[in-house]
Amino acid sequence: MLLIASAKGFELTPILKGFTEEVMAKLEPLVQEDTVLRVTLSKEKKDVTAHGHIVVNGENINVYETDEDGYDAILKLSHQLFNMIKKSQAKAKDKAMKQHIDMEVPDPSDDEAVIVKRKQFQMKPMFEEEALMQMNLLDHDFFFFFNADTDTMCLLYRRNDGDYGLIEGI
Repeated sequence: MLLIASAKGFELTPILKGFTEEVMAKLEPLVQEDTVLRVTLSKEKKDVTAHGHIVVNGENINVYETDEDGYDAILKLSHQLFNMIKKSQAKAKDKAMKQHIDMEVPDPSDDEAVIVKRKQFQMKPMFEEEALMQMNLLDHDFFFFFNADTDTMCLLYRRNDGDYGLIEGI
């Protein structure tokens, strides 16, 4: 990934540029090697706005984050870019799967549904935001968790439109 960092209205110090490069480098595993990420920092009064622009799967992603602290604006920007890139990848994956499914229609009459894998894991209570972050970090389309807010079992899933849904046991 090629990062182009710049500033408007103030000088981009080597320390701030280095911090931007370090934080944005965490996005590299998500994108192709020749992808260009442009990060522009601008200052108005006390606030610093970080603008990120990247093209992923042919989709233009533009994210803006504003904070009094430039470093915090950059961190927020990286989190937003991470989420938007994952969302774009999920859309592309869903589209590819849909095209594949449309091409090959298996005959279900010959197949009997069988459970081929079982998985057990310890569930600690967590909030919905943490479950969403865990699901994205694991690059899964769904995540089963115990909701700390409602004391219920929940299934968080990625919808075909790229948004998220939550199924909650009662």
